[in-house]
Amino acid sequence: MIIRFNHSVIGIVACVGLLLSAARLHAQTAFREDRILVKPSVTNIAAVHTRLGTRVLKSFPQIGNIQVVELPQGLTVAEAIAEFEKSGTVQYAEPDHIVHASVTNPNDPKFTDGTLWGLHNTGQNGGLNDADIDAPEGWDRQTTANNVIVAVIDSGVRYTHQDLAANMWTNPGEIPGNGVDDDCNEYIDDVYGINAITTTGTADCLNPIAAGDPNDNQFHGTHIAGTIGAVGNNGAGVVGVAWGVKIMALKFIDPDPVGGSISDAIECINYATQMRAHIINASWGDEFYNASLRDAIGYARNQDIMFVAAAGNKSPSGNENDNKPTYPASYDVDNIISVAATTRTDGLAFYSNWGLVSVHLAAPGGEPGSDLSDFSTWTNGIYSTFGTSDSAYQYLAGTSMAAPHVCGVLALMKAHFPAESYTQLKNRLLSSTDSLPGLAGKCQTGGRLNLNAALSTVYWWPPNNNFVDAFTIAKPSLVSSITFVANNVDATKETGEPNHAGNAGGKSVW
Repeated sequence: MIIRFNHSVIGIVACVGLLLSAARLHAQTAFREDRILVKPSVTNIAAVHTRLGTRVLKSFPQIGNIQVVELPQGLTVAEAIAEFEKSGTVQYAEPDHIVHASVTNPNDPKFTDGTLWGLHNTGQNGGLNDADIDAPEGWDRQTTANNVIVAVIDSGVRYTHQDLAANMWTNPGEIPGNGVDDDCNEYIDDVYGINAITTTGTADCLNPIAAGDPNDNQFHGTHIAGTIGAVGNNGAGVVGVAWGVKIMALKFIDPDPVGGSISDAIECINYATQMRAHIINASWGDEFYNASLRDAIGYARNQDIMFVAAAGNKSPSGNENDNKPTYPASYDVDNIISVAATTRTDGLAFYSNWGLVSVHLAAPGGEPGSDLSDFSTWTNGIYSTFGTSDSAYQYLAGTSMAAPHVCGVLALMKAHFPAESYTQLKNRLLSSTDSLPGLAGKCQTGGRLNLNAALSTVYWWPPNNNFVDAFTIAKPSLVSSITFVANNVDATKETGEPNHAGNAGGKSVW
């Protein structure tokens, strides 16, 4: 946590003919009244101590012989500081300020009233204390990622929403509404992104195509965008994991009927990659393997882009992705981060897919209400921006809601560790989860997302615990082979690990 000083001012204090600036004295007993700090400018200031009746409690010879000075009864801090400064024997004398560990809380009403339990859970509404991502503690370290672009590939984003408009990405090379492909990226007027449903034909710089409008005429993409980066501390609605971020709107899911084609998803991934997004959110998927979609994600990987995918929902009980993969979450491409969903009591959500091999971690996704057709009853779900109006908010639940929590954390991590690659950030993310009994054996980390821990990590390389948590992976019964995708860049060989082709140079494979 950041240590902050209270900079409130009580005015100008006159004492013994000297004026002490308000910067030295703070209201509401923000300093010890029985002691001060003094740095001598001469070898011996014992005579001043004798005259004032002060006593040296401790000194720090390595730091200029700074002294902690106890004041006698009746001598105020202001008077003591004035006397030491008047003596000409000190470089400075100052109050012994009291500091506090700070937890940064935004003023967005749905955060302050406890609705956003996934960010801060104190046990409200039947929840479990601390069943959250430790957002306030993490915000002490980083609240914004204003130079980080997160591409939401979904049903579009309502880019005029009051809680999203200020955080929307806009194409810096495009002049809105002039009917020209100003930046020669093959799309005309791609101001907020593209609508791949409406784009037609093969384009080039000389023959561009209309980008279409990526505005959300459903709700799903707008809800996801709000969890990632609804504007923080603006006194309205909700707050995203990242208070400030750049959200790129890429539309490929059509509400009638609800669904999107792989070809349109690939176009969106291609656009996000060309326009240098840093993170892609994919809260969608199915059981069908498409080599072309895998290749598109691999293209993004080669440009250092992280791809966060929902592990998938199967009702009435979650599916084991190790046996029956859900794509794109289950592709064996190492920039993919597959996310399961947890509840407000830190359990694995009943609908959430899972997989010891193929799912990496979990994040708050909530649970639906008793009336599946009435989202307002889903009060155990995730509350976020909604696509029906510029001031609409609503509950939803699913691994679709879990994935954007991870995207928001990765955005803040990217801002906090700007020089690091997707592999390094992924290692930090996966090594910093909160281990939960309900997730043991259900995902690679056995843990739930933690923003504060992710931002507090010291090293980016994979952890080495000498097989303390070793386990044997059995081949699932429904597949002929299995690929375990993990990051072992710079992982050191563990004690007892046998020699094999993959650990040349003393490195581990795990």
